[in-house]
Amino acid sequence: MLFLTSWDDGHPSDLRLADMLCKYNLKGTFFVPASNKEGREVLAKEQLRRLNQNFEIGGHTLTHCYLNGLAADVLKHEICAGKAAIEDDLGHAINGFCYPGGVFDSRTIHAVKAAGFDYARTVENLCFDLGKSAWLMPTSFQFYPHSAFVLAKNAIKYPRISKLNIVRMRWREKEFMRFMDAQLAAAHHHSSVFHLWGHSWELDEYDLWGKLESFFKLTEHYPIQALTLFEAHQLKS
Repeated sequence: MLFLTSWDDGHPSDLRLADMLCKYNLKGTFFVPASNKEGREVLAKEQLRRLNQNFEIGGHTLTHCYLNGLAADVLKHEICAGKAAIEDDLGHAINGFCYPGGVFDSRTIHAVKAAGFDYARTVENLCFDLGKSAWLMPTSFQFYPHSAFVLAKNAIKYPRISKLNIVRMRWREKEFMRFMDAQLAAAHHHSSVFHLWGHSWELDEYDLWGKLESFFKLTEHYPIQALTLFEAHQLKS
C-alpha cells in the first residue's frame, strides 16, 4: 500500500504536523500560498525552510485565491507569482500545485501546466489510486469527520461507481475513527493507494490532533510505502 499525505494552506501548525509525521516515519506534501487574503496566518520564510528539510513543498497560489473566472492575466499572476515566491524562499524549484478550494477548470489546468508544475492535486475524495491525469490527482479522505451526506456530495461532483459503497459504509458507521480504520484496512487488502489530506489549522480548531495521531499509529500495523506526492507522480510516470 502506498501511503500519501498532503496538507493545504501553509499554516504555522504545519510544523507540529511535520513532527508527528516524522514520529511515525511518514511523508507529507505541504501546499503553501505566499499569503492568505482571508487573513489566515501562513508560514514565515524560516519556518518554510525548516519544513522543507524533510518534506515536499508545493504551490497554492500567491494569495490563496480561488481561480475560476479570473481574468487571464490575474490567473497567470496568482499561479506564477505564487510559485516564484515560494521558490525564492526555498532556493529551489517546486513541482506540485494544489487548487485552492478544489476549484478549477480547463483554463486553470492549462495555466498550471504553463507555469512549469509537474502535477496538481484536487479535493476529490474516496479514491484509492493516483488518478488518470497528473493534473487531477485525487485523494482518499480529508482528515475531518465528514458525514455520509458530505461524502455523497463529493462523490456526485466527481462520480465513480466504486464510491457508492464507501458512502454507504459511512452511513452505517457513524464513528469517524472506526470508519477510517476500516478504510485503511481495505486499502491494505487491495494493495492500493491511501491518500490522506487536510489542514493543520483545522486540526487546531476542531481539536483533531489526538485522533490524527491515533490514525497514524494504525499505519504501523501495515506494510506501507510512504511517499510524497511528487515521488508518487514519478512512480506512476
